[in-house]
Amino acid sequence: MLETRVAGNQVLGCNETAIALLGLGMPGSAARIERNTVQSMGGGIATSLDGLWMGDNKLDASGAAAGANGIELRAGLDKGGTGQCQILANQIRGYAGAGIALRAPVDALVVKLNIVEACGNGIVMTDDAQADAAAIENNQLRDIGPAGEEGAKEPVLGIALSRVQGATVGGNVLRRVGAAVREAPLRAGGAALTTLRLRVTGNEIVELAHGA
Repeated sequence: MLETRVAGNQVLGCNETAIALLGLGMPGSAARIERNTVQSMGGGIATSLDGLWMGDNKLDASGAAAGANGIELRAGLDKGGTGQCQILANQIRGYAGAGIALRAPVDALVVKLNIVEACGNGIVMTDDAQADAAAIENNQLRDIGPAGEEGAKEPVLGIALSRVQGATVGGNVLRRVGAAVREAPLRAGGAALTTLRLRVTGNEIVELAHGA
């Protein structure tokens, strides 16, 4: 009804999503998912709650199952999505899907100060997502894409926006996006679809599809 907090947990060895909160809260409620450590084969954190802070989590999935995401925002009981969401200062590594996957509508979104390494994609909004305002800033992404040619028939994306009214993408560092795959139909450090107002500034993209 007011605040839900999932904090300071250690989750080891899951084949499914380690932390999943897919219900809904009362209007004006808040949810904090913070300071958790996850080492598992499944997804890291999946949630649909409003008034959401996700911060200071360590998520590691060496050899995670296909499609598993580190942090996933998706529709739960409330199909209208999330009002406010902040994803701050997480360390994410080794997910075959995306480090941060946004799969539901959100009104106000901030993704900042995250480190994403060795994931299939970086920070991506899917076709199911949309946002009124989004800020993707000061994140570091490295070694994005499948580890080899197997499973490399899908696009490899560092940061991707979809159906956003106004977005800022600034101060991010991306290194080696799509470097290990040659057959992917698209390899991009950044991509935006159906974004009305887009500001892109101060990003550094190095070794995009290097060696392919």
